[in-house]
Amino acid sequence: PYDPTGGNGLPAGGGPIANIGPSYAVSGVITGDRPMAVFKDSQGNQRIVPLGGHVDADTKVVGIERGKVRVKTRDGEQTLTLEGQGQ
Repeated sequence: PYDPTGGNGLPAGGGPIANIGPSYAVSGVITGDRPMAVFKDSQGNQRIVPLGGHVDADTKVVGIERGKVRVKTRDGEQTLTLEGQGQ
């Protein structure tokens, strides 16, 4: 029979879970009446997301300030700083 693992079997359980989704960085912030954040993914693609919008299915933008963006995921809230700036 066909073995999709190439005969190597499945890896043992209990190991670390690979992060298969793209990682994001904040590359820009637009403040004012309609704040928005510019996100760059691991492939260099950029996307503008308004306050209250979603970066992806699991990540919602819940706060935008000068140089900072607060996002909420199922793991909780996290503050991301503008790329190239320290915290």
